[in-house]
Amino acid sequence: MLFVCSLERHPIYKKSVSTRLATYGLASAAGDKGNTMNVSEMLEDKIDQQQDWEKVEVRNYQSALKLGVEAIQTGYPLTEHLIREMHKVLMQDARGSTSSSGEYRKIQNFIGPTKHIKDASYIPPEPQLIGEYMKNLERYMNGHPYQTIEEEPLHPLIKAAIIHGSLNQSTHS
Repeated sequence: MLFVCSLERHPIYKKSVSTRLATYGLASAAGDKGNTMNVSEMLEDKIDQQQDWEKVEVRNYQSALKLGVEAIQTGYPLTEHLIREMHKVLMQDARGSTSSSGEYRKIQNFIGPTKHIKDASYIPPEPQLIGEYMKNLERYMNGHPYQTIEEEPLHPLIKAAIIHGSLNQSTHS
């Protein structure tokens, strides 16, 4: 209760619920990547212009989200092109950034306790399949261009969860 009350004085609470949720989402997403900044630090605008990698990542998350939201609000659909553009912004000057920001990975990777793929606990799709998988995901998100009626429409929250999971499985690691 004290945490919520102390945050109410911040300007973000004058904004929409989606803006507030996005800020919490940014903190969570950054934390998933090892970033230790918290919501209060974001809200109190402690993200100065220093090139500390945590601050760069949080600023990039905010900028990428803003790019996506503005594109969608002006009528642009959520496409793999927009996702790649957001990824370029996300990776700008960030740790691990390369010249391939905004592109799909080109090498097979994995998550595991050793450097050997045979010990992997998770192996994402092969790199040559990602483009096809992303096209399928885009079609799922936006509907088939020649089909106007979904057979069984899903609740938007369930559809968002499927999209999130598919995006993570296809591209992460």
